[in-house]
Formats: sequence, C-alpha cells, structure tokens
Amino acid sequence: MIMRHFRRLAIVGDSAYQFLMRANRWINFVRERYGMPYWPFSTYAKH
Repeated sequence: MIMRHFRRLAIVGDSAYQFLMRANRWINFVRERYGMPYWPFSTYAKH
C-alpha cells in the first residue's frame, strides 16, 4: 500500500535505512577499536 500511494516516502525511508546500516558498520568499528561491545544501532534507531 505505501509503495503504491507514497512512493517518494518509501524511497526516502529506504535511503535512510541504508544510510543507518552503513553508519552502523562504522560506529561499531570505532566501538571495537576502543574495546567497547557491539551495539545494534538499527535497533536503537527503531525505538
């Protein structure tokens, strides 16, 4: 339904999600370098 009626919104949402997934890799890379545990950024962002 969203894809049919709000295509632009779906595209923006998909782009934002892809950005968060890429950012998650970098965030956890930095966290690992500092000896911090894995942090699921995507789960945090969904709340």
